[in-house]
Order: sequence, then C-alpha cells, then structure tokens
Amino acid sequence: MKIPVDFSAAFFGMLVAYWMRQTSDFIPGVQIDVIFIPPFGTYVTVALLASAVYVVLSLFSGMYQLKRTIALRTEALRVLFTVFIWLMTVIAYFFVVREYFFSRLVLLFAAVWMTIFALFGRMLIRFAERALLDRGVGRVRVLILGENDLTKTLQERFTQGRTYRLAGVVPTNFTSLEHMTIDDEKRTFEQILSFRRIEEVVVTKQPTDPKLMSAILTICRQRHVRFRFVPDVMELQLSHIDVEWEQDLPFIELRPTALDGWGRVLKRIMDILGAVFGIVVLSPIWGIAALALWIERRDPREILFSQNRYGYQGRLFRFYKFQSMRKGAEAEHAKLIEQNQGERKGLLKIKNDPRVTKLGRILRKTSIDELPQLWNVLRGDMSLVGPRPHMPAEIDQLTRDYHRVLCVKPGLTSLAQINGRSNLDFEDEMRLDLTYIDQWSLWLDLVIILRTAWMVVTKTSNVS
Repeated sequence: MKIPVDFSAAFFGMLVAYWMRQTSDFIPGVQIDVIFIPPFGTYVTVALLASAVYVVLSLFSGMYQLKRTIALRTEALRVLFTVFIWLMTVIAYFFVVREYFFSRLVLLFAAVWMTIFALFGRMLIRFAERALLDRGVGRVRVLILGENDLTKTLQERFTQGRTYRLAGVVPTNFTSLEHMTIDDEKRTFEQILSFRRIEEVVVTKQPTDPKLMSAILTICRQRHVRFRFVPDVMELQLSHIDVEWEQDLPFIELRPTALDGWGRVLKRIMDILGAVFGIVVLSPIWGIAALALWIERRDPREILFSQNRYGYQGRLFRFYKFQSMRKGAEAEHAKLIEQNQGERKGLLKIKNDPRVTKLGRILRKTSIDELPQLWNVLRGDMSLVGPRPHMPAEIDQLTRDYHRVLCVKPGLTSLAQINGRSNLDFEDEMRLDLTYIDQWSLWLDLVIILRTAWMVVTKTSNVS
C-alpha cells in the first residue's frame, strides 16, 4: 500500500509544480518567465520516471520495512531524507548528461509538494491501519514464553492494546520443546506455532537450559516468526540486536537476516534475471551436452538425473543435473557412502566417485552438469546462491541448530563452494552456510557468482 501512495505523492507533486511554474506571479518578484515549457504530455512522461526513481530511493531508505512499530517522527525524517536524495539525484543526472531542466523552480516546488503529499499519505495509511486494528483486522498473534511479573504486565498491555492479539502464555519450566503446556494442553513448540498461527514470540524468562533457547530461536528463524525478549536487567550494548522501547519496557529483538522482507524480493528478482540470462546464453552448451549424453547413453531418458532434495522450509523438490554416472549407480550408493563416511562425516558425498563416467568427469570438471539447475532457479525451487541442496538422508543427520540452512532456498553455488567445499568437513560447510545467511547481501551474491565463474574458467572448481 505504501508504494502506490508514495508513487502518487511524487507524481502529483510534479504536476502541481508544473502548474505553479506556469503561474508567473505566484511568487511576486521571484519567478522569472520561462522561455520554453515542455508540452504537458512530455512532462507527464518525465514525472512518471521521476516518481519511479523516488519509489526506488524510498526502498533503499528503508521506508518499506515490514515493521509495524516505526514511530511517526522516524517515518517523517525518512521521507525528508528520501526527497532530498531524490532532488540531488535528479540534479546530478542533468549535470552528467549536460542538459538543463527547463526550470529549477519546478524541481524545488516538486520536492516541497512531494514531501507534503508523502507525509499526508503516510498519515492516511496510519489512520486506515488503526481503524482496521480497532476492528481486530491485522493484529499480530503473539505468544509469551515465561511466567513472572513482566508476563502479567505484557498480558495486560497486549489485551488492552490494538496492535497485538495474545495467543497464549507458556511457562518456562519445560525441559523439552516436545513437552510444553499452554492452556492446560500438552503440545510441542512447533505445534503451538502452527495451531495458533503465531507471528511473534516474546520471551520474558529464559529456560534454565540455554540449548532450549537456542532451539527456540532456530525454529522461529526457520518459520520466519519474529523473536523478541524483554530483559529484567542485562547489557544492551550487544551486536545484532535492535532495542525498541514500548512505554517503559525495552524490547530486544535479534535482528532477522537481510534475506527477510525486501531482501528476499530483490534476491528473487536477481534469480529470475540470472536464470533467464544463463538459459539463453548457455543454450548451445546445453545442446552439446545433451547430444553427447544421448550418443553415450542411446536413451534420451538418461540425459538428465533427477533426485528429491530438501529446499526452502524443508519442502521437497525435484533436483536436476546432467547425468554423469554409469547405469545402476544408485544401487552402489549406500556401500560407497559407508566407505567414505569417515572422510566427511555427516555429508553423503563421495570423493573420487568411481561411478562417474569419462564424459561425466568432463561435465563435472567444467560444472556443465549443474546447468539444468537453472530451471530449478527459474521455477523458484533454488536460488543462484545459497546452501547446498541436501538429500533427505543428510537432513536426518543434522542437529536442530543446523536446520536453519532450510530457512533459505538452496543455491547453484555457495560461500562454501568457493572456499573448497569438496575438501571441507561437515562442521565447516555448515558454518559457512550459516555465515552466508547471517551476512547476506546482493553484493555478496555477486562476489560468489563471479568467483565461481572464475574457478570454472580456470578449471579449479571444487564441484564434485
């Protein structure tokens, strides 16, 4: 809703500025007649482009965050900052192209009216949200973990306020996430999140076992449930936290990764563009590989290898590669894994796999065998960059802490891949995957893609 409002604010601000500039006596003694005024149709095109630029700048200014508790003052400052950046961007553009905008006053008027309209639009959105919340629409379903004085205070505030709907309270005297009590019912933590459609978990008292707290956090991240806790007394100068004061209580939120919210949208756009580009540009290589495999196999059904893998949030999907192993290779898998398990415990990967054919070694060495996964990326099963797609048997061996790799889509390449994945042990690969999730950015994705391409070109790829 905020995007169309901001776009309209920018567009109508430009239109009002156009009208004002043509009113020569609007500011007596200041305005100067303009020799050339572009036709209205031409100006509308410019206004539409300028409005689109404003929306993009608003996105990077953090004005479309999914948080519902941004203060009005903070939002107003962001609007002022974004309009200023927009004005500087437009001026810089005309300076670079060596063209002069027909009137600098139009830009000034536009900036003023854009600010007024944007602020007015944001206030209307807040008014509409408040009206819906008063009717119970859009309230956040929150679960409290803990039983103390803070719990009672929060229960009163959540019950009396309009933003939250209290979905339940779980005392922290549990010793396992498989046996928790809520409203005199025995449930697992994941059942509580699912059955009560929890959107936010607030902890007022931590369990005595720190491993339980870590497991709760992992599950919340995996399910994209907001996690916050209210401390009695603790140091607030910690990294990777946000502190929000609601009246007299400090809420400490462990920051979600940049892959939540708009980061996920931007990454998906990059995946689609990259997959389409890769499929089109590399189509001759696809054809040559398919032809070579058909000649080797004499069976078009054996050109592609497919297998079930775990993807985003633990969903199974069909994973594709060019076939690189001899016939009957799957029947030998269990025995070879048992022989190689000591090398890379926890991962069902086989070093120097004897089942790989001569053509398969070429395909693997050049990473051509991975190209069909571009189709997985285009479908949305995978991403260009992300943790390795795991087989079901591998996921069964992962501890709960490492299940967080399932909170993002698996990738064609990864941070572990460019750091010698085939030579890494299980712990190191998982550590790199979790580091990628926590530190994600579009720039990091680009660096990983470029380094992967360089490794393939120089024939030092670690793909196995």
